[in-house]
Amino acid sequence: MKILGIMKSILTETETSNKRLGRYNPELDKYEDTVGFPEKVAKGREMLAKAGLPPELQNRQVKK
Repeated sequence: MKILGIMKSILTETETSNKRLGRYNPELDKYEDTVGFPEKVAKGREMLAKAGLPPELQNRQVKK
């Protein structure tokens, strides 16, 4: 998952500073591709699929 990569980069960057935000535990990498709450993830995806876009974004033109 991208979240673990982001956390690794944040914690790596903070190791060089004086601030301590937390520690990276490599043992937790085994949970990288697992879903902790599959029912809630399924419900969230369903809600996002039904919600649609807000009116101000429906006719938006993409710049190329």
